[in-house]
Amino acid sequence: MKDAIARLHRNKKVARPLDTKTVVYDTVFVVNANSKGWILDKICKIIMEASDKNCYILYTERNDQLTFTPPPAHEYFFSHYSVAFWSLIKYPELSSSRVGVWFTHFDNGKGISVKDLSAFFNTCYKIFTPNSRDKSALEAIGVDKEKLRVILGGADNNFFRPHKRGKGKVGIVGAYYPRKQPSKLYDVVASMPNTHFLLVAPGPNDVSNPGILWRNWTGFNALKRLENFTYIESAYEHFPDYYDKMDIYLSLSELEGGPIPIIEAMMSNAIPVATDTGFARDIMVGETSKYILDVDAPVSEIVELINEAKRNTKLNVRALSEHLGWDNFGRKINEEMNLVYTVGEKIDFSEGGNGVFYLREGWFSPELRGVKARGETSVINLPEIRQSNGPLLLSLSLWLAGDKLDISKYKQLEVKVGHETIFNSVELSNVPLKLKKIIDGNKLTQPMTIEFILCKDAKDLEGEAINANLKLGEFKLESLDEFKENFPLTFSSSNKENELLSGLWHIAEKSGVWSSGKRASVLLPSSTIQSRVSYKNLIVTGRVLEVSQEESGACSFYVNGTKPEYEVRASTQDPGLKDYILDVSYLKGSSALEIEFETPQLMSPKEVDAKFTDERKLGFYLSKIDLD
Repeated sequence: MKDAIARLHRNKKVARPLDTKTVVYDTVFVVNANSKGWILDKICKIIMEASDKNCYILYTERNDQLTFTPPPAHEYFFSHYSVAFWSLIKYPELSSSRVGVWFTHFDNGKGISVKDLSAFFNTCYKIFTPNSRDKSALEAIGVDKEKLRVILGGADNNFFRPHKRGKGKVGIVGAYYPRKQPSKLYDVVASMPNTHFLLVAPGPNDVSNPGILWRNWTGFNALKRLENFTYIESAYEHFPDYYDKMDIYLSLSELEGGPIPIIEAMMSNAIPVATDTGFARDIMVGETSKYILDVDAPVSEIVELINEAKRNTKLNVRALSEHLGWDNFGRKINEEMNLVYTVGEKIDFSEGGNGVFYLREGWFSPELRGVKARGETSVINLPEIRQSNGPLLLSLSLWLAGDKLDISKYKQLEVKVGHETIFNSVELSNVPLKLKKIIDGNKLTQPMTIEFILCKDAKDLEGEAINANLKLGEFKLESLDEFKENFPLTFSSSNKENELLSGLWHIAEKSGVWSSGKRASVLLPSSTIQSRVSYKNLIVTGRVLEVSQEESGACSFYVNGTKPEYEVRASTQDPGLKDYILDVSYLKGSSALEIEFETPQLMSPKEVDAKFTDERKLGFYLSKIDLD
């Protein structure tokens, strides 16, 4: 078992292939078929209803083995830990997705040791407990507390109606289990002949497991014969009618995750008298806390508390439970299961990186360097983005992967954020390309979908088809509030300004940086230029490789997509550099600038003069940028 769980840890780092031709669900819920129609099934449906995701419920006949192969999904939610444990042992590849588990209480009959359960839970994304007691118990056996979340159960505020107390019954609600201490229930009912008790339970048509019907208890007929006891079998849709007849709700369980009927009773304004198990201490607060019993409380103490609760007709129990609606329950679990991206975090798509959770469709499994797209179109998805206000710098690292590639062989790439194209006709070769774009974080639609579209029919200069796939290395969103450098901006080695470079650039040198592609750009966000609000001229200091090329217009400048007029003068900084003075007054003080350098003819120093050994293809040498 130790080796099997170790495989889960390893598989967390390997994505299953997400083929564009295969339906990939956002969430697959896994539920034992015996729970269909009851609380564990209902919990999954509540979470699904509160979500805007593409979901599917998989019912299994057994806990120790799934009846059907689970379909591919970005996350799996298991309604019981034993179903989760044995499912992932059988299908370890599921652990590459986010796995959430609803844990109600320990069940020693499931064949899972405490040690194995703890190790397994530490491979999961989130473990949800219905009460703080269970959370503490899981922490005590070694489960990582960062994975544990307490989500108190719920009920429908509109379905369960409050009523006045005074002449109602003592109610018991739910199916039969030995842990509900039925013998003690009999003794309590028999000890209070002047108090009427009402047991509301599911009938044979309401459950898949006949073993939880009350007729399975050997003492049930004796209980039914008591004159102050009424037994009702009912579908859940009629439960509110019976809660209306109760002044007191009684639970004598030795072990519970909830029970949910405590909340339903409180919403109906009935006072709960319940044993100290499950979420009793989380739910029964304020004046209701005095009605919590020890699990082994004697019958006399139970009778005394019931009588005290009967006399308390003024307490507004409903008000103590209104925050426990199912809508809050579903919303909280969805928020916890959502993959949250925080601005400033780097997403690494190589094997073992965190990028595996963001792959949406059209990808192979991550490799040592990045993840390769399967076809022309591939998608990543950021379900929730935090700290996304204001302008953001979007950065991508990507290239072509394939046989017999060099920089002269490229395919054109289009990148969309949602429905908006942010990069178009990008020439992508086997040289890693860093693309950057300023986007408005205030206008981001969440979830944020990024689509990569690679041209299908690309040919090299000899007319030979290029067989290559897109490969994605990294993604990052950064707040531009951090980029508040003073002008002039210098692009020498180790300067922060180099983070504003987009496209193909060589490593920065002592006094500048060479572009290494036909198109390269630099981004100036509003936070950088806010000290120069009324600028007219943009001054770019740099050079191309040969003066003759410069004079023939070998380098073109574009600012925010347009080609401004400019003049050239010798730079006072360096005799080999030029100051290109670009008139950008027509931009009327734009808050952000993108300066693009286009050098169609790249050359190496060795091509210019054989005495040089430098074979790097060089475009424009950027040294400094200023605003005037």
